[in-house]
Amino acid sequence: MKTYIVDGYNLLWKLTPLLMERGQLEEARAGLEARLVEFLSAAGNTEVLVVYDGQGRGSPPGKPRHGVRVAFSPSGTHADEKILDYIQASLDQGQVF
Repeated sequence: MKTYIVDGYNLLWKLTPLLMERGQLEEARAGLEARLVEFLSAAGNTEVLVVYDGQGRGSPPGKPRHGVRVAFSPSGTHADEKILDYIQASLDQGQVF
């Protein structure tokens, strides 16, 4: 299985800068996750883990929804750091991109 791990907000600033500037984070995240579901329907045997910069304690990757899992980093920890952690933990579980 292939796993793509992406920094959600970095991607959203590239794809939907207007929504991000307006602070419409929930709408932006929902749109991104829907686009990723479309991508996965064509990719086959692939999943995506989207990691967002979070607040508070953060949250670990949730259950997959159509192949997309979402996680939030805790306050003071950038999504990039959590992505590196998830990559390290996934090295023996197939291809990680």
